Amino acid sequence: MKRILHSPLLRAKPLASFAACLCMAVAILLPCFQLSGADEKVFESNAGYISLNALTYDMGLELHWDALLGRIDLIRSGKWLTLFLDSQIVLGTSGRVDYLEKKIAGKNGEIHLPLEVLRSLYRELSLPGEMWTFRESAQREMRLTNLAPENKKEDPKITPPATPMKGINLIVLDAGHGGSDPGVVGYQGAYESTLVLDVTKRVENKLKGLSCRVELTRKGNETVSLIKRSEMANGFLAAGHKGIFVSIHANGSLDARARGYETYFLSPRASDAEARRVAALENGSLAADIPQNDEGALDAIFSNMLVEEHRWESVMLSEGIQKALKKEIGRQSPDRGVRKANFSVIRYTYMPSVLVEIGFITNPDEAKLLATADYREKIANGIAEGIRNFLTAAETGR
Repeated sequence: MKRILHSPLLRAKPLASFAACLCMAVAILLPCFQLSGADEKVFESNAGYISLNALTYDMGLELHWDALLGRIDLIRSGKWLTLFLDSQIVLGTSGRVDYLEKKIAGKNGEIHLPLEVLRSLYRELSLPGEMWTFRESAQREMRLTNLAPENKKEDPKITPPATPMKGINLIVLDAGHGGSDPGVVGYQGAYESTLVLDVTKRVENKLKGLSCRVELTRKGNETVSLIKRSEMANGFLAAGHKGIFVSIHANGSLDARARGYETYFLSPRASDAEARRVAALENGSLAADIPQNDEGALDAIFSNMLVEEHRWESVMLSEGIQKALKKEIGRQSPDRGVRKANFSVIRYTYMPSVLVEIGFITNPDEAKLLATADYREKIANGIAEGIRNFLTAAETGR
């Protein structure tokens, strides 16, 4: 069940309790506060952050909170913005996905937003004629005015789209590389392809109790091209299934100090240079058979995937897996967050798709962890739990 304003169910966790109190405060204050088109609102940061409590009050926002996914929906005049606790992802009514430099943080029972999130808020939630000033310091501020003509008609009441689609009955697990492509060769000669196949099979075992068909793109050390993996996944869909695609990889870097786990969703524009590097590393394997002669058609498919619901669901799935991994291995490996990049293996799958990098096998300490069955079991627990939470949210409409 989705937890919204006035809900008494937000007691399970401190931040959930905070959200409930915040929601009730907003409900009380909302009738007393209206931000007219002629008003100017000044937002000042505290060490680069602004309080969600203050922002919600000042703008007259309706707030929805989902404790399972750590999802925050801010709604104003029929438009919405979705954020995730301990994440850098922002989603809006326009369908745009923004990637923040800083994470949305919870501290001392209160949620704090990076000042930069106000750019997304302004784009999605500002009213015609409204003026916003972003002030980071006395010497640094920016003023924006919404010059759109005022719509005299009342905005329709809308709700952010349901997290994922209902009726998912297929999970496709993709163990990266294999056969003639070992992937990254790490510390003491560890092969990425061998490591991720073991983790993928562990995830498969943990999902067997679900009422979903679970398929693997490879079950042994065979060579499977990137496009073939997508074709296999889409072929399962053709059998009348609704599915999700999870590709599992291990990372590598010339910097032996690099370590941590991260989850990616598809985007033509990478989060940063590091995300571009990882995508180039994974796309370089067995990519020669990817079609190059029909770029217009591929661009159309790619654009459709980005603007339709699969992108939202891919973000939700990414967030769920990353959060569950943090619960399992967060004390042993750093959380590198949810990122976006242009990965070939998930570019051509017609379903919510993510790519998980479980750690750096080029880091001696992390490679030693990944070499142990206990640690790989924890990783599999995290990925499986993230998938289960996503499916639960799908069926309950949370």
